[in-house]
Amino acid sequence: MIYMVEHNFAEGHIEEELKWNEWYSNHSTFSFRKVPGWRTGQRFIAVAHSAPKYRAFYTLDRADVLESPEYKMTTGGKFPIEFRSLIRDFHRDLADGDWMPAVENQQCLVIVDPGVRNDALPDLTWWNIVGLDKTVERRAFAVVDRSAGLKFANEAIEGVGIYQPIFERWKI
Repeated sequence: MIYMVEHNFAEGHIEEELKWNEWYSNHSTFSFRKVPGWRTGQRFIAVAHSAPKYRAFYTLDRADVLESPEYKMTTGGKFPIEFRSLIRDFHRDLADGDWMPAVENQQCLVIVDPGVRNDALPDLTWWNIVGLDKTVERRAFAVVDRSAGLKFANEAIEGVGIYQPIFERWKI
């Protein structure tokens, strides 16, 4: 299963002051590794016109990992009180994929929603959204080199998001 999280941060000018990315990256890197059934994780930030600003992708053994006591002992999909009023457009989806590739620093992740038709896009791998918020029925991804990713980002294609990694993918 692929667990996808996306959101925006309401007040960019205090994001750094509050150490949002430091908290989230450390939390998802260290806390989630202790949860049985959690296999990989990587966070991303949008390039150019892409939205939402942040996405994270995790590989899970099965959906019920998100209901486990070990997961709920982390934050269980909730943020600490100091961040809650600042998180916007927060969505969690669960997809039927069984793997998420590592995206290296010199690469970008291309995320495509259903209905996008563009011959310039790379070969895509599609997932069906099967649980949680179900913000779309399907979602596709591809990993491309940084220059191709920046080109797609500057074209600002509706329904296509380009993301660069915040940290290297961790794997258990």
